[in-house]
Amino acid sequence: MTDAMTESTCKAADCDKTVRAKGYCDRHYRSWRKGKMGKPRHPSCNEAGCGKAPLRRGLCADLGFSPRDRGENIRRAGEVARLFFEQGSLVLCAFVSPYRRDRESVRALFPSGRFIEVFVDASIAACRARDPKGLYQRASSGQLADFTGLSAPYERPDTPDLTIDSERLDVAEAADLVIAQLRSAALIGP
Repeated sequence: MTDAMTESTCKAADCDKTVRAKGYCDRHYRSWRKGKMGKPRHPSCNEAGCGKAPLRRGLCADLGFSPRDRGENIRRAGEVARLFFEQGSLVLCAFVSPYRRDRESVRALFPSGRFIEVFVDASIAACRARDPKGLYQRASSGQLADFTGLSAPYERPDTPDLTIDSERLDVAEAADLVIAQLRSAALIGP
């Protein structure tokens, strides 16, 4: 959180009063970045270090990749993000979240206008080309089951707040779009 965010005054009626007293309400948001498996989101996500799946190794280590387990993984991630949000943090999340219902249930955890769904679009061919672990090859040969976009479904968002065409834009252009979206929603300063 930057100093500029702590200096803002709260006008949001839907904020928790302890958060409102700290003046954080105007600047709370979540950005939910998602894509398919492997390294499909966009190189910007990997540059930021968010491609390491720490929740899968820790908090969600007991979960597999069935539809039910995927939903529980996203639910837990959303609850953790909400805890940070309630403490005044700006929270950016990048998860493979293939089901609309799971994304919508996480959106419901946040006040209106404080959850931004960013759809980072990539074709299966682009995902294969960006796959340093060989997951797409293993999934195609049947070595990995329930693989999003191949042997398991991916439900594209109906109305994301922002769509990034990762095959057309470079990392800097994609980052500029996210920043512009946050500014237009008055979630970060100019």
